[in-house]
Amino acid sequence: MNFLNKIFSAVLIIATLIFISSIVDIQSAFAASLSNISDKMSREKIGTLSTHFFKFKVPSGIALGTAGVTLSFPATTSTTFTITTPVIGDILAICHGPTTGFEWGTDTSTYCTSGGGGETAAAGSPAANKWGFTTSGTNPVLVVLAAPTTTWTHPVAVNDYVTVFISNAHFTNPANASTPTITITTTSDSGSLMVPIIDDDQVTVTATVAPAITFNIDTYNTAVTSTNTSAPYSVALGNLSTAAVTGTNETGSGPNGIWFDLATNASGGAIVTVLSANAALKSTAVPTDTIPSATATMVAGTANYGICANRNAATTGTLTKASPFNGTCTTTPAGNAVGIVTTTAQTIYTSTGAPIAGGRGEIMVDAAISGVTPAHTDYTDTLTFIATATF
Repeated sequence: MNFLNKIFSAVLIIATLIFISSIVDIQSAFAASLSNISDKMSREKIGTLSTHFFKFKVPSGIALGTAGVTLSFPATTSTTFTITTPVIGDILAICHGPTTGFEWGTDTSTYCTSGGGGETAAAGSPAANKWGFTTSGTNPVLVVLAAPTTTWTHPVAVNDYVTVFISNAHFTNPANASTPTITITTTSDSGSLMVPIIDDDQVTVTATVAPAITFNIDTYNTAVTSTNTSAPYSVALGNLSTAAVTGTNETGSGPNGIWFDLATNASGGAIVTVLSANAALKSTAVPTDTIPSATATMVAGTANYGICANRNAATTGTLTKASPFNGTCTTTPAGNAVGIVTTTAQTIYTSTGAPIAGGRGEIMVDAAISGVTPAHTDYTDTLTFIATATF
């Protein structure tokens, strides 16, 4: 008798275990847990509009004609998410796929990689290849994304990833700092996550950049552009003749050219201006005797005095020649198109309204006389160059 009782007890225990195992299997099949759950928000500050980018893995997939995806946002005294109606259209995209969750979904090239597989999302009830979108409740607030009713090109399969984008047009964070729990339910699976709502999620960073400008003049008679010379600066044109135009020629033995360096971090850039003391080459002894200045092409035998912008370079930014000094200008004085010099400052170079580094310019000085230009050994002029930055 005792033996039979033991056999009966053993059978009963085994049957009970099988029954319990069956129940667990059934529950596992119909209430699996979502995994890889996240919600990337654009803002986590209290009382601030925020986007929500949900991503999760569905172990059981999502079936046609079901509630699909339900997002449950808590609404209590300290953790109230606020949705201001209407919210239709706030769902930007529903994507899903086996690897990234972006393979297929609603037709939007911004989110779903392949542009959707024919699915759409719209307010109200779902339809074939269309997700329905509704909201309800105040505690909690529910956002329901009903799955298409009958067909879709790419089903949400077992262990697929799903991504849901919600805009911030009507979605406001709770008014108090908290860590609310958001619940996600699909056809057969569910899961939850917590998000931090904090007093402020932004840090203002400030800095100051001091204004800076460097400007330097040199004079020398070669094409070398890295030499610095000492003041006082001069351009000695020497003995002028009706047979030729005299001027800077970069031969190493001719008159000096005028070089300058320019750099500034001014947002409005900088300009270089030139001002002539006499607006001509003037005799010191007889001030009425001059070699006049005019904007013209230099020609031997025609009295004229002027300057032109020859070289312009910069390592950062642009150094641009300005009219009337931006005509043809070479290392050969004859044929140079010079600009008139005046007793009013004129712009000769500009950094075109932007910062510049490594600016390097060359200015050619040319003169010619006619057969009636009075003879003197003291023709002179003083050119003043000023760099002005706009910060």
